[in-house]
Amino acid sequence: RAPHHWGCHVAALRYLASSWHGSHRECFDFADLAAQDAPARSLVRALPARAAFSYLTDRGAAGVERARLDAAADRAIALSALLPADRPRPAAEIRNLLAYVLIRLGRREEALGQFGLIGPYATSFPWDRVSDDGLGLFLELRAEVRAACGTKPDDGPENGRGRRARARGH
Repeated sequence: RAPHHWGCHVAALRYLASSWHGSHRECFDFADLAAQDAPARSLVRALPARAAFSYLTDRGAAGVERARLDAAADRAIALSALLPADRPRPAAEIRNLLAYVLIRLGRREEALGQFGLIGPYATSFPWDRVSDDGLGLFLELRAEVRAACGTKPDDGPENGRGRRARARGH
């Protein structure tokens, strides 16, 4: 296997998923081992969060301890902190995934931090996997998290100098 290739690991995780007659435990075992072996800034470090997403979206799932889900989120938070905020790729997908997982785990303050890092870079995944209106779900959950944490919604994306960005060509 390619030891640090994100796409290969995600494909392997899908293969091990319960939807392919595997189990969530197998997914987590694989994801944890791959993440432990990955360099500090490798996206593979977020693989346990991807396994957590799979578990959290499987309606009949059982058998994964809460501590393991929290550890997956913690590892992804550590990775997110290492990824630059000013370059959305590839950090945006990891942060969107992490925000969803944190919300499902009831960790709203940490989800709020990820929404701040996401900024205007909402990705299709994971939102479109759990809703027909992925962007609508992203916006709804972000607003709910902000309200629960007592923060006001921002007025839109900033241009990096503290002023609102202008839409070009619209």
